Amino acid sequence: MKVATVRIVPLQPLMFRGPGEFDPSSRGVFSHVTSLPIPRPSTLVGMLITAHLQMIPSSVITKRIKNWHELLQQYMEIFNILGIKAIRGPYLCLSVGEVKEILLPIRLGKVLKFAKISEITIELIRETIEALFESKLHNLLGRIRTLLILDKIAEEIGEKVIIPIQRIGIALRDRSPVEISKTAMEGFIYETQLTAYEKNIEIRFKLILDESNKVIKNKWLAVKVGGEQKVAKMIITDEKDEYDKRLRQVNFKYAILLSPVPLLRVNDAKSVEYVGEIDVIGMGFSMVMRRRKPIYPALLEGSIIRIQAKKKINIDLLQEYGIYYMLGLISDFKVSQTNENEKRFNEYEILGKLGYGTILPLF
Repeated sequence: MKVATVRIVPLQPLMFRGPGEFDPSSRGVFSHVTSLPIPRPSTLVGMLITAHLQMIPSSVITKRIKNWHELLQQYMEIFNILGIKAIRGPYLCLSVGEVKEILLPIRLGKVLKFAKISEITIELIRETIEALFESKLHNLLGRIRTLLILDKIAEEIGEKVIIPIQRIGIALRDRSPVEISKTAMEGFIYETQLTAYEKNIEIRFKLILDESNKVIKNKWLAVKVGGEQKVAKMIITDEKDEYDKRLRQVNFKYAILLSPVPLLRVNDAKSVEYVGEIDVIGMGFSMVMRRRKPIYPALLEGSIIRIQAKKKINIDLLQEYGIYYMLGLISDFKVSQTNENEKRFNEYEILGKLGYGTILPLF
């Protein structure tokens, strides 16, 4: 099993859409959308597949997709052709000269901040995180007090990596066959807040590959990332960073979520202890089906989880399926999908391979 690093260098402010409609015609006379600070796996999968289809279009046979489950199966067919076992990530990387530092998301309620991995694992924060989990189990006052301490620490170590860029626009009417130009729809105004990064910041994620993979390495490609047809450049390399050192860490008790954990049923995560947030997320917009993908409750990125491993962790399964493997939601055999429970297991397997539920061991 090989691991490659995908580097994305933004060339302009980007739009990573969250849940909710953006079209002014569906939201009334004023619509507002705020980009997520970091892309989610559905965005990365779409970008990766599109880039490779442009380079080797004959390698994939496209077919009419009718529903979400058929789309997931199509993703897996393309992954198999390209030799991709799974995606893991994403995270940010700060380059200062020859030194590269990983920036991880930390979630404090609705607020998502970024901090250097070297800062998160220092003894002070380690003790605070442990105290936070203990206070969560015992009393609300202790939990609030510990949260305030963690918030202060996150404020001190938090890296200012996001530059919000605001744009105002208007809705246009569809052009009729006899019209030369489009006309504005009176009163329909929308506002967007795009995500731009400070200099020397790039987005990274990992590819878990078969030995005989067909991914295009060491070649810069211009790619469209997220919504609004925004452009970045992408390269796949064998470069290693701090993530790779921790990827195969076996003995750990605490980990941080780099991507959300969509849940078909909230009770599926009842065995995990976490400090963070569960919310409803959208799985993106399908250009193939021309409609939005489903929405799910999910444990959000930046949440810190405590691992209660009852058996030795299989690192290969953790790399391939993320936290779904640790939650016992991955079957050890190929199911026939004859009942709802088996379908649920199969969907979790695919979501894990697509990059959802990625964890990075802390300590």
